[in-house]
Amino acid sequence: MSEPEELTLEWNGPIIPLAYKADEDPDVMQQACIYICEIKYDTRTAIYIGQTKNFIDRMCQHISATLSLTYWLRGPDGTYEDGAYEPKARHHYVEDLKNVKTHQAMAADAIERMAWYYAEVEPDALLASEGIMIRVAKRIEEKSIGTDEPIVCDNGNMGRLPTGSAVIKNIGAERPVALFGSRIVWPEKEAA
Repeated sequence: MSEPEELTLEWNGPIIPLAYKADEDPDVMQQACIYICEIKYDTRTAIYIGQTKNFIDRMCQHISATLSLTYWLRGPDGTYEDGAYEPKARHHYVEDLKNVKTHQAMAADAIERMAWYYAEVEPDALLASEGIMIRVAKRIEEKSIGTDEPIVCDNGNMGRLPTGSAVIKNIGAERPVALFGSRIVWPEKEAA
């Protein structure tokens, strides 16, 4: 049996888009990383986990997609039910512009609630790291069902299935460490 891969994720953040101040260094945050976008509502928290070779570009892409109404937007209660926005096909998108002020307000609200975290990762470990983190987030979501403040993982897919075993050590920013724990062992053992 081979030894598990060991990876330390040193989380940075939170980066709050509406409070962000550009660094003097143009290369800051232009790195390969795993990232978390967290949007906190009164009754739930939505998280999305991704990987990128350039974090600042990817964060800008997510924010732009939110503002351009190409992403789903949660309603005021944090669900995709009453009051949520669903992206439309082109001809319906143009027809729906009569509601643009309401939808843009929803997009602005989502951005106001965002907090971003990122941890630098070697490019060859990006896909496996993302796959593990998404799977752990889905488990956290399952365990939080029925609690006062459920956590919802917004990833539509599970990412690439890690092929080997791994141990991930989470350090740095408080929120990702609190959310995922200081140590993740993959594959996870099923509770007996």
